[in-house]
Amino acid sequence: MLIVCEGSSTEPNYLWDLVSDLQLSSTNVHITGEGGSAPISVVDDAIKLFEADPEFDRVYCVFDKDRHASYDAARNKLRQHTLRRQVDGRRAGTAQFQDVVSVPCFEYWVLLHFEYTTAPFGRCRAVIDRLKRHPGMAAYEKGDAGLYQRIKPDMDQAMERAARAKAEADAAGTDDPLTEIHELVRDLRALKN
Repeated sequence: MLIVCEGSSTEPNYLWDLVSDLQLSSTNVHITGEGGSAPISVVDDAIKLFEADPEFDRVYCVFDKDRHASYDAARNKLRQHTLRRQVDGRRAGTAQFQDVVSVPCFEYWVLLHFEYTTAPFGRCRAVIDRLKRHPGMAAYEKGDAGLYQRIKPDMDQAMERAARAKAEADAAGTDDPLTEIHELVRDLRALKN
């Protein structure tokens, strides 16, 4: 599994801590946040990394909508691109190539550990401001180390809330707010099992 993130610290730190907690091997999961912050650069980096090592079964591109101009272009490119796997130099079908988006940002996933809301935020700053109202989060800043451990006890509740929020957003024809991080967490948990 290859996971390419838009952030160089917040998302990769969180995901590495999750992978460590699940005791998954780094030979099974590779996480990077080196490709840039624009969604299109995340998708391009994922393609480049996959082409250098085409044995991955699944490739995830983790990025926010926030105010990124390339959000739609990135999602379209990802859906139109096929990743052809190779094992020992021979074709081995295609890899799953999936975006994992958060609107407006990853912090909406974090907020769902504390409360359920589908109020539109518009900007990430509004999500962070609301998040900081919760116990233990007043000093939160992007890139905080140890975030996973602080919110882990409420992960199952956040997963239920994220699924519910996504279903409501889909039904309402909107995307603010929503997150698909719960789907990646689910897939990582399945890899553990």
